[in-house]
Amino acid sequence: MKNSTLFITSLSFLLVANLVGCRAEELGEVEAGSDQQSDALESAITVISGQADDATGESFALQKSATDWKVALVESVFLSSATASNCGRAFNQACDNATGTRTATYSSCNIGSRGFLLTGSVTLTYSNNSCSLGVGENVVRTFDHTVNGPRGGAIQTTSALRTNYRGTQLGGGGRLSHTSSTTWQMELLGKHKIGTRNGQTLFDVSVQTTSPLVIDGTLGRAGRTLSAGAVEVSHNLAQFSAVYTVTQPLVWNSTCCHPISGAMSANYSGSIAGQGTITFNGCGSPQLSKDGITRTLSIGYCE
Repeated sequence: MKNSTLFITSLSFLLVANLVGCRAEELGEVEAGSDQQSDALESAITVISGQADDATGESFALQKSATDWKVALVESVFLSSATASNCGRAFNQACDNATGTRTATYSSCNIGSRGFLLTGSVTLTYSNNSCSLGVGENVVRTFDHTVNGPRGGAIQTTSALRTNYRGTQLGGGGRLSHTSSTTWQMELLGKHKIGTRNGQTLFDVSVQTTSPLVIDGTLGRAGRTLSAGAVEVSHNLAQFSAVYTVTQPLVWNSTCCHPISGAMSANYSGSIAGQGTITFNGCGSPQLSKDGITRTLSIGYCE
């Protein structure tokens, strides 16, 4: 059972994390009317959750509110017993004590039976060469991997230096620091997700923190609280930015990989402008109040 859980976690981390802005049943197809504000918030929350989950080995948990195509994707890809054993995540690899790193390298990782192929690598670099994360220690997560799918689709996730639509260069992945027995600090240094189909760019998103995120309680979902910090998402094709700042502590539970309570302010600039409030009340269906209108945003996948 433990190996099965780790297997599902590894694949969800590497593939589902890449489905930003691509609301489609097949990789490379974009459904008309994709909600850009939902995509931006989903990008911010899943990066935060994924960074913490990767440091603890949390299992994948699809949201109950997820649409049918997401459920089908998990069932057909992540639960396939035919998936190659060399698709494990970096967290589960042996520690290289000379460099303090755990690395997963993918060259022939065929995911499921639907034509998905994962190539690239993920590296965790620890400040302690024994790859521990005790108080006063940190780990930096860097990555550059691509999922190629049917019909000419590909999604790249990279921490390499890259310029967003405003001309700002971002990169470096994410750093998680254990600051006390019950607190952690998370810095998203720069993460990019780019989706293409037959050479055409379908989506392009960049994420970074503008103020370090503070996690209280535990890193695991059960007992995790995000008490402070801000994260910025640049939607490079739509050319707007959204800065989400914690205003009421965000709380997770063991069955949801997104916050189930709490609130954030949202400050938009560019093609979408203005201010709003994001309120979490339950799993996967936060509400956005902006310009006198309140509506529900859908965030379904987990890293």
